[in-house]
Amino acid sequence: MKSEEVKRQTAKHIAVKNAKSEHLLKKTLDNFKDASWLFEQFNSPQFWNTAKKAMDEFERITAQCNKRKYVREQILIVHIGLGFKEAHHPWSMNGYEYAAIELLEHFVKVCLPLTKKINQLNEAPMEHTRLPQFPTLGTITDDVDAFYTDQAKNDNNLRLKALEEQESKEMMGIWDGAEYMNEVNWPEKKLKKGYKVEICYSYPDEDEENRFMWCCGVVERVKG
Repeated sequence: MKSEEVKRQTAKHIAVKNAKSEHLLKKTLDNFKDASWLFEQFNSPQFWNTAKKAMDEFERITAQCNKRKYVREQILIVHIGLGFKEAHHPWSMNGYEYAAIELLEHFVKVCLPLTKKINQLNEAPMEHTRLPQFPTLGTITDDVDAFYTDQAKNDNNLRLKALEEQESKEMMGIWDGAEYMNEVNWPEKKLKKGYKVEICYSYPDEDEENRFMWCCGVVERVKG
């Protein structure tokens, strides 16, 4: 009887451990997917890479809600995309919602200087989700130690899986990476022949309902 009970407890322990590991790996994958597209934005015209560009782009945005939205995205690029914990800034605190200009100040004074510390960063950081910390005596258990070792070995597999899922969404039209790579405001002064753009076309489907499709194109001529 004791032997059967031990087997039952062991099987239960393994099942719980595997379920927890799968949950944490999924969370790690989801976090990396977010970090990955934010990292790509850092290397695109979307990112405000100087204080002057940040303030110029901020002034060109008319709606206050959009000012706040786009400044938040700039902060997230540095915080999540590049992995700088110091770039974190709460959106609100004790019922007070930070204004767009306050977030812009944080971006210019804190986030931008952090980007100068980057030497060689070719991909988004992989942040592994940690197991809950429980009060323990002595050193970390062998099981937990092995879990973190397995996580480190899975880095490349997780990165490939994240890229595959991202590419699949783009192929199905669920997500468009190019949308997040363009400048926040319309680049009026830069628009010229050869400039790549996306245009949203509407068309009726079989039920005569309007559908929309984004199509890529190249500027052939600029009037004026």
